[in-house]
Amino acid sequence: MKLLDTKLLKVLAFCGVFLLLAAVGGVIALVVLSLQSNNVICADSTGCKNSTSLQNCDCGISAAATSRIIGGSDVTTGQFPFQVSLQTNSSHICGGTLVSCSWVLTARHCFSGSTTPQDWVAVVGTLNLNDVTSPNVQKRVLKNIVYYNTSSSNDNDIALVELQSPVVFTEFVQPACLPLDTTMLTVGQTCTILGWGLTSEGGSPSYNLLQAQINLYSNSECQNLLNTPITNSMICAGVPNGGADTCQGDSGGPLLCADNETKKWIVAGITSSGHGCGRPNSPGVYTRTTDFNSWIRSYVFS
Repeated sequence: MKLLDTKLLKVLAFCGVFLLLAAVGGVIALVVLSLQSNNVICADSTGCKNSTSLQNCDCGISAAATSRIIGGSDVTTGQFPFQVSLQTNSSHICGGTLVSCSWVLTARHCFSGSTTPQDWVAVVGTLNLNDVTSPNVQKRVLKNIVYYNTSSSNDNDIALVELQSPVVFTEFVQPACLPLDTTMLTVGQTCTILGWGLTSEGGSPSYNLLQAQINLYSNSECQNLLNTPITNSMICAGVPNGGADTCQGDSGGPLLCADNETKKWIVAGITSSGHGCGRPNSPGVYTRTTDFNSWIRSYVFS
């Protein structure tokens, strides 16, 4: 009987040690996961560094099949996973485009109210600005704001913002493609605009992300229509009869055009300025990203 008791005690002691080690291992695993979540490794596709082809670049892919947007329709979940809301005090100010796990492309004039990076939060993975607590949504405080220049004119209206910590790529958070050295944009080409801005001139904003299709104009035609200088660093887009345009609250968001070879979405322009919203024969003015490709890539892929 004593021998049996001794064996039983040994078995119980062994089980106790095993359970203790398992508990300690679980605690260590939780600590490691916690540290990893606070120090996410940036996982950009190495193929995106190639400025001559998008074949091996994981960018500009929609999970779905296919100032605010005028004449727009709602975006479906995962359709444009690179759209960013730049916010201060939990209020949407401007749009932006995720171009890597740590960088967002937007307009310089968005920061006229505050140039302090820590005042800003980038919200990614949301369609509805009233639903930013979804597990699909990721929020990052800004670490740095980089301007091409600090001019107050509409020319060179471009900025890059660096996130304090990189986002995690998911079905709902993905980068758009940057233009290639060989990207050609043609007059009449159909492209897409996105935003949460006003739905009509002087109207109210949309809390749902909207999209609209518009066509590219030549700079000369755009200049004649708007009676304002259109430089080589600008590109115009709209529809002749109006009704589809960006507006207040859409600034900084993307003008997306499909790559001819891969059909992936390229951020071809940045919403910058215009005359009113959705007026006939009054195309919107966008920053032409192909004119800044080397500058953008020097930060994003450094």
